Amino acid sequence: MKAGLRTGVGRGTIDYKGLRGFHAEAARRAVLKYLKTNTNISEAARMFGITRAVVYDILKKEKTGDLTDRSRAPGRQPRRTPVEVEDKVVAAKNKTRLGPERLSRYLHEYEGVSVSVGTIRHIMRRNKARLGEGPHALQTIIAATLTQEFDQLLRWADARSETDKSLFPHFVCYLICLRQISFQIIM
Repeated sequence: MKAGLRTGVGRGTIDYKGLRGFHAEAARRAVLKYLKTNTNISEAARMFGITRAVVYDILKKEKTGDLTDRSRAPGRQPRRTPVEVEDKVVAAKNKTRLGPERLSRYLHEYEGVSVSVGTIRHIMRRNKARLGEGPHALQTIIAATLTQEFDQLLRWADARSETDKSLFPHFVCYLICLRQISFQIIM
């Protein structure tokens, strides 16, 4: 390849971005596992379709011992709705299955809590996993199942010989496809 013609990072055989969307820690572990068999940073970056800087960031995270993402929440939220009020909103939503407007009136009338419609929307968005049955609850179950499958795949790859590890990218692509299909079924 000639200098100057490269416009972006090429796509590798393993979709790191898709894998990261599924489980960030598992994606980083996959890069680290690949680096154990092949120590070339540039080749690992090409394989996963990421930049070398991202690979170095992953190595830096490994040295700290924490491969998880940092929280994006601000350190302090002085105006956030109290936890007790959020719990009441979630409990009332699970009990009545009302929308935000009617739920606001219900809480004011029967629970003695005044919460605006917009605040209820925000609380419901933050607490999707706690809200009864629905498509999000099913997504959470499927994501947890696929995470377990990927962890089993990583343990399997550790126990295999070098020739078997050549199949590893295919299994990762298989898991990513499973995830996309399962979420399309839900939606």
